[in-house]
Amino acid sequence: MHHQILHSYVSSNMPSSIVVFMIHSHFCQFIGFAQSRTACCGSGPYRGVPCLVMMKSRKICANASKYVFWDFAHPSSAFNNLVANMIWEGSFPNVYPFNLKEFASIP
Repeated sequence: MHHQILHSYVSSNMPSSIVVFMIHSHFCQFIGFAQSRTACCGSGPYRGVPCLVMMKSRKICANASKYVFWDFAHPSSAFNNLVANMIWEGSFPNVYPFNLKEFASIP
């Protein structure tokens, strides 16, 4: 339902828009990510302090592929791959009205 409201708003107010993407923590855990709120690398709450080499307080997770975020600002490679595949050949309701593969084939 929310995606339909968002699509209606974007279609009427921003007709040249192509992609709208939102990260939902419950969805991320459902599709196999162990952690969607804490970054793999960093320090402080949620490892939100940048992961710098010279910081002794930084922590790095054992398996970055289980995390949505690598650090405070960058998604992990695993999450980037998931999003790229979803945009390229995903289907409704995740990608609407068509995916990028279909869009690229329009003459």
